[in-house]
Amino acid sequence: MDRNGGETVERRDFDSSNLDLPSMLARLDDGDLETLRSAVTAIRSAVDDDPEPYLPTVPKLRSLLEAGPLALDADDPPRGDGADDVDESGDSEANDVTETDDDEAPAVTETDDETDADLTASDDAGGAGEAAETDESDDGTEGITRAAIEDLQLDIAYCLAKLAVESPDDVAPSAEVIVSVVADAPDHPARTDLLRCLAAVAAERPDAVVDRVDEVVALLESLDGHDRWGIALLARLSAEYPTAIEPAIPLLAGAVEEDAEAAGVPALRALGRLVRADVAKPHAVVPVAADALEDDRSFENTTLHATALGCLSDAAETAPAVVRPRCPTIVAALDGEDPNARATAAVTLARVAAGVDDPAAAIEPGRSRLLELLEDDRAVVRANACVALGYGEVDDAVGRLEDLSRVDPDPNVRERAAWAVDRLR
Repeated sequence: MDRNGGETVERRDFDSSNLDLPSMLARLDDGDLETLRSAVTAIRSAVDDDPEPYLPTVPKLRSLLEAGPLALDADDPPRGDGADDVDESGDSEANDVTETDDDEAPAVTETDDETDADLTASDDAGGAGEAAETDESDDGTEGITRAAIEDLQLDIAYCLAKLAVESPDDVAPSAEVIVSVVADAPDHPARTDLLRCLAAVAAERPDAVVDRVDEVVALLESLDGHDRWGIALLARLSAEYPTAIEPAIPLLAGAVEEDAEAAGVPALRALGRLVRADVAKPHAVVPVAADALEDDRSFENTTLHATALGCLSDAAETAPAVVRPRCPTIVAALDGEDPNARATAAVTLARVAAGVDDPAAAIEPGRSRLLELLEDDRAVVRANACVALGYGEVDDAVGRLEDLSRVDPDPNVRERAAWAVDRLR
């Protein structure tokens, strides 16, 4: 017996090398709940280690999710979202990105961590259950406990999330059904895994989800708190369809202000992209990013810290005057232990200095620290410090910049140092 009074279906390791796919698909078509549970449990046990052989089961899993006998009423109490132990940070190592400026300056080397939350599904498939309830309907499901149906739904959603990570293209045709399921029942017990599934699809096939974005936003706005996978989904969509995400701007800002630890990273990435695309107003986004940067917790979460800086850097590219009052906060990040944060802070100061009427005054709070960063052990930091000093009209940096232009081991640093020297003379 399971904890809800039903028959226990044990999860055990499943050897995919012995997979009989036709038999598995036939079991998924079986109308008997225990047969379905056994088949879905076998898939769930296998997809953690080897999801690829189970991609052909996606249409069957989608049909089971959509099927009437499995659909819970929106009023039914959820049993838990099963996502408390998921690592949201993802790959915290940012990539160095070279951007081309239209000005005479060479490209500014910038760090931009574009990796959203890790889409590895959680092993925790549910919370504390309600007492077993019997679902008596006219479709042959009399005697099935609601808890058993919830367990089955949770496992189906988990499998779809794992399979979406493996192959977004295979799960993309199921996106509309998944959106419909969670939009119709915001308290659906499998909501978090289904949103995780949609986020994985949107990573490579945002076109499969974007037409339903209004429903996703409405769903997320209806929740108490912020679902981090829903926010991650919006961040994925913002990369290709920033205009479609415009209705979500207040939601994204609220996620940063109210739940930065859990949802701040994808929300800030999305807001930065929206500012860069001239969809979000810098005046609305800059205070949100700056407050997140000033929050003591961001110094403990290096990914959140760097992403808040990245959002300010995006804003500085389009509205440097709006970012300028936040320069003291940005200067403080030059002292951080994270080299990505130091590099992003330097390039943000460079963008502010390049776009205001009094660049020397704008850069003054960070002048001495930028000079020190010319000796940083990371080339990207040295390169961005060169550009900031050049745009900031720091004349007494010329001697050190000349030295770097000749002897620095990194060609990007030598190029930017030489550009800064030419600009200051």
